[in-house]
Amino acid sequence: MTAIVAIAMMFFSGCQKDKTSLESGGFNGLIATQVESGSDYNQYFKQVWAIIGPRLNGTTLTWDDVIVKGTYSNGGFTVNLPATVKSQHLKSISDYFEKDLKISGDLKYSASSARITEVELFAFDGDNAWYDYFVNSDADKSKPTYCFYVYVDEDVNVTGGPTVSFKKGWNRLYYSSEKKLVTTKDPGKLKWYISQDLK
Repeated sequence: MTAIVAIAMMFFSGCQKDKTSLESGGFNGLIATQVESGSDYNQYFKQVWAIIGPRLNGTTLTWDDVIVKGTYSNGGFTVNLPATVKSQHLKSISDYFEKDLKISGDLKYSASSARITEVELFAFDGDNAWYDYFVNSDADKSKPTYCFYVYVDEDVNVTGGPTVSFKKGWNRLYYSSEKKLVTTKDPGKLKWYISQDLK
């Protein structure tokens, strides 16, 4: 599991069917944002590395997992995710939903051949020393919602529990185990945090 998913403590079961219409989570891969209390870290953070985590390739982190580097300044960061991701980092859409997110139900995939991966954003200093990772969340202590940033290699909808519509490329996926929420429709009120500030 990635660090963000680990925070969420994913033991998701019995996801209730969401009758809302499908809404795409697709975006152009550019993340330019401020971080809550981000100015507190200006003297420490200089870079933001987009890393595909070890659970996606079955090994510990290697530098090949770093897909792009961005900058951190003035309490925020900018990362422009690459247009494509290496096939070695992709896994089947069904494995991602059923094994990683542990979503049960009669899941249906409009393109069962679709492959997917997830990226995390880590804070580094100017000497390439890792400090922490960033979390996009509503910071609700009892029922948190998280936004995951995922890449898929073709358009695909997931139904039969979740309400998910991915476009080929980068997408936002909103998840809350406690709220039984899995959707690409923006629930609002999510902000970026450094993970230690949510503990």
